[in-house]
Amino acid sequence: DASKGLALWSDLESGRVSADALVASLKTAEASGRQMTAQMMSEETENPLFALAAKHRMSSDVQKNIFVALMGSESVDDAVSRVSEAVVAAGKLRAKGGQSSGSSLMPHVAAVALHCALHETAFNEFYCDFAAALCRLPGSAGKKYSRVFRQAVAAQLSRLSDLTTRKVLHLARFLSEMVIEDLIPLSSIRFLDFSSMEGERGLQGRLGLFLRQACLHLLLHATDAKGQAMALSAFQSLVKMEDIREGVLLVMERLVLPRLREVLQQQLQQDRGKGKGGQKGTKKGETASTGDESRAGATSALETGDLVLRVLQLKRSL
Repeated sequence: DASKGLALWSDLESGRVSADALVASLKTAEASGRQMTAQMMSEETENPLFALAAKHRMSSDVQKNIFVALMGSESVDDAVSRVSEAVVAAGKLRAKGGQSSGSSLMPHVAAVALHCALHETAFNEFYCDFAAALCRLPGSAGKKYSRVFRQAVAAQLSRLSDLTTRKVLHLARFLSEMVIEDLIPLSSIRFLDFSSMEGERGLQGRLGLFLRQACLHLLLHATDAKGQAMALSAFQSLVKMEDIREGVLLVMERLVLPRLREVLQQQLQQDRGKGKGGQKGTKKGETASTGDESRAGATSALETGDLVLRVLQLKRSL
């Protein structure tokens, strides 16, 4: 290293070492450095995930290693194990360099996981399950991961206008899944810019699309008493936030409830069609059961949506 090199030059000047010995020592150090660099390059060349990490603009080695660990995993448990190992290894390297380690690397994990979730072609619940597993780790680790995932979601919400339509839909689904798991509050939508929701044009923009998707997913999950209680609790966290409450009310009235009524009507029509003509290759009892379950789910979601609407409207009138 540099200090060793300076010591050798000092020895040369004092006559304690010959010039040939100095050159040989420097060549050995240079060869060792090349060997280490070649080993690192070989690992990155052999693993195509490193190239994919670069394509996704993972700039730091920490982010690249987290990305490779996450994308190379075979299950949620495997992902938690691999990513934890990558974080520990990065923390040790930082500690050697006199930098902070440990929890300071957790934001990188949340940022990479959310980045991957938003870049999938079709929404993949794996990333929600992975985030939930980290947030439920025992001790302080779980609490710290809960905090950094909230911060990562808030960062994406604040730049919603820059996201593509697909990413907006994926972000809405990710947030609603985390709300269902009671890991991120629905009140996180306060980081959205509600000033853009003015008039009908605001409903047709990214903000309206995001809120519609998130609210629909939460309500469609409310198929039983537990799900209904979850949805009510989630929306009640918005009642004291006037601007946000009014924005959500607008979306519920104009976009969400009409869509649920439309879905229910379509299912009723499909059930009537099946009842008249039957369905080839499907047992009558199975068809009826599936139709009943779908219709019951849509009915329950609509009932919960009406109740949510009344709760938000009641706060407006107080």
